[in-house]
Amino acid sequence: YTQARNLWRDDAVECRGQVIFEEGLNLEQLFMRAFNEEKELLVSMKSGKIYRCQPLEGSHPAIIHTHVPVIPLQSGCRHPETQHVEFHTDYQLVYAALREAGREEDISDFELVLPVAEIASVTIFQLDVWETWFKRKPLIPAAEEPFESSP
Repeated sequence: YTQARNLWRDDAVECRGQVIFEEGLNLEQLFMRAFNEEKELLVSMKSGKIYRCQPLEGSHPAIIHTHVPVIPLQSGCRHPETQHVEFHTDYQLVYAALREAGREEDISDFELVLPVAEIASVTIFQLDVWETWFKRKPLIPAAEEPFESSP
C-alpha cells in the first residue's frame, strides 16, 4: 500500500509540475524552478519589503493559490527613491546559532508565508553576483537646478 501511495504521489507531483510548465504563469514557474534547482529567490513585496529566501516544497502559487511558504535568509527593504536593495536582518546568523545549540528543528519555525497578491516581483538571487555588482549603494540623483531663462 505504501509503495503504491508513494508511486501515486510521485506521479501527481510530476504531473503537477508538467501542468505548471505548460500552462502556468511565470511566477509559478520561477518558484518551481528555484525549488527544484535549490536556488535562492529575492522576493519584493508591494510594501517595499524584500526577502532573500529559500522556497519550500509547495511554494508553487498554482498549488497554494494565494500564499507561498519560504524560509527567509535575509530581509530588508528597497530604498524609496532608488529602489536599491538594503538588507537589515540576517536570519542565517540565528539559524547558525540554533544549529550550534543542537536546535536545528527550530529553523522550521521561521517559515514565512507570503501572500501572492502582495508580491511585486520575484527573481533568482545569487549572493555572489549581488555582492560584486549591486551591493554598493547607487548615487541618489541630486535635485536639478531650476531652469532660469535668460533676459
